[in-house]
Amino acid sequence: MSSTAYAWTPTIVTHALAAGAAVLLGAWLLRSRKGSRAHRRWGWIWVLCMAAVAGLSFAIRGPTGFSWIHGLSAFTLVSLAAGVLAARTHRVEAHRVNMIALYVGALVITGLFTLLPGRLIGSALRGWLGLS
Repeated sequence: MSSTAYAWTPTIVTHALAAGAAVLLGAWLLRSRKGSRAHRRWGWIWVLCMAAVAGLSFAIRGPTGFSWIHGLSAFTLVSLAAGVLAARTHRVEAHRVNMIALYVGALVITGLFTLLPGRLIGSALRGWLGLS
């Protein structure tokens, strides 16, 4: 029996898959040649993955409803729009800072919180590693 407040629903699976894709794709984008056709094309896919992660989070609520993470999701959606606008208006430095901050804050740091005890992904990972 799991001690988490969540179960693997289609929404949570899709949320987790989109987050995983965004982590991998974002890492590649950060290392790729900037301004190339591939960077722009894959950048749009990353933005869609991030929007899916943030948007789907509103359908995932704990026993007490929305949490602080939903505030981060709203901030992520606004930041995504700001980052895209910066790129489209050729404000390269603003775009770079915004997207790096989103990658680190909304994916890496928030992703680390999913590994805490009692969280679904952390519990699944510990079970897969034989640590639970």
